[in-house]
Amino acid sequence: MHLRILHRTRGRADMGQKAARALLSLIEGRRLLMEHMEVGTQLVVRNSTAPPRQG
Repeated sequence: MHLRILHRTRGRADMGQKAARALLSLIEGRRLLMEHMEVGTQLVVRNSTAPPRQG
């Protein structure tokens, strides 16, 4: 049996840009147009780092 590793990635640059825009809007005294922001995620299936031990 060979196990696989699941890894979830997020667009960190996209998340940072959205956070910075929201912060600048608040600093400038503007209201945010939304309460929640969605940031895309991706599920990546990878092989394990080593083959299973025999025996």
